[in-house]
Amino acid sequence: MTLHIDLIEQTPTSAKGWNYADSAAALEACCGTRSLPECLNAIVGAQGLDASIMLIEMMGGAARGRCWYRRARSIPQAAAMACLRQLRQPRLDLVFESYASLEPEQEEPNCCLAFCIEDSTDGSRYIIAALLNRRGGQTTSADRDAVTDLAPKLAETLWHYKASARGTLLRELESTVAQSVPWGLMALSWWGTVLAHNGIAGEMLRQGDALRMQGRRLCFARAATARRFLTLTEAVILQAASEPQSEMALPVVDTTGTLRFALKIIPYDRGPAGPGDAVAMVMLADLAARAGVNECVLASAFALSAKEARLASLLGNGCNLDEAAQNMSISRNTARIHLSHVLHKTGARNQVALARLLARLPASRGSAFSSAFLQG
Repeated sequence: MTLHIDLIEQTPTSAKGWNYADSAAALEACCGTRSLPECLNAIVGAQGLDASIMLIEMMGGAARGRCWYRRARSIPQAAAMACLRQLRQPRLDLVFESYASLEPEQEEPNCCLAFCIEDSTDGSRYIIAALLNRRGGQTTSADRDAVTDLAPKLAETLWHYKASARGTLLRELESTVAQSVPWGLMALSWWGTVLAHNGIAGEMLRQGDALRMQGRRLCFARAATARRFLTLTEAVILQAASEPQSEMALPVVDTTGTLRFALKIIPYDRGPAGPGDAVAMVMLADLAARAGVNECVLASAFALSAKEARLASLLGNGCNLDEAAQNMSISRNTARIHLSHVLHKTGARNQVALARLLARLPASRGSAFSSAFLQG
């Protein structure tokens, strides 16, 4: 991957990418526990440039963006809009997220130098601006030279941050827990794009036409479902907790109108979100799948015999008593005796109560799939 850097009125330079392991180590070395904007400011300060960093994140086709800045009275908002104009970027509805305040002895900035970065892997764009206080609001040639020299280092740190965040997310979705739950899990970026998913979600995407991936976005068989998904996503990502739709689940049908999946979007809170971080998680339930009731769990939890656990698992998977008896090659009367023992040992009053109980127990899936990053 290559990050293209264009400083205003300066010659473009470039910075290469690193793999996840390298990025995690490099990020720890330069950032430690600091946020990305704080780390960028530390790099600028270490080079002797008296400036504070403003970071703008954009996505192709999106009408909104994010801006991280060190709080000042007026310059960040004005500087952000000026940077968009000068770097020929579309006008955006920016969400301003201050990460710190100017120190009491610092002067208010009155001008800035900025450069633009494009990340070809996900279509994101960034502006990094150095906010300075200069007499008459004019930067000097020394300021421009300093920012030009720092641009590759700042871009490199941004790439390390994004790569490390994605690597951490991938490891989480490859974990035993993420692979064992009965849901498909998809991590969403601030822009609503899918950053990664677990294996169960990958399996769901390969089944039928109810939903699929196009690039890094989740697409649906029906336009109305896609619009509703967008509304739910924005409600969660923009943290509109007061909006009722942020607590709702979304039914997903295929092209024939058959109900196939149900999904819910929940916040994915790992502290202040930076570029490339996941901010929400999609939980997908496959309504057509039969997750097998684990006979070992049944037997150990309720002291059931092997035949009793087998009967309970068949009932839990949708068989009636006659079908369960036939499957086990026993008579219906014998099956009724086993059922009576199961109800007594589990405390369930009838088969309906038993089914509700079994639905709460850990299920076993017939196959496992490894998760992977979705290729754009």
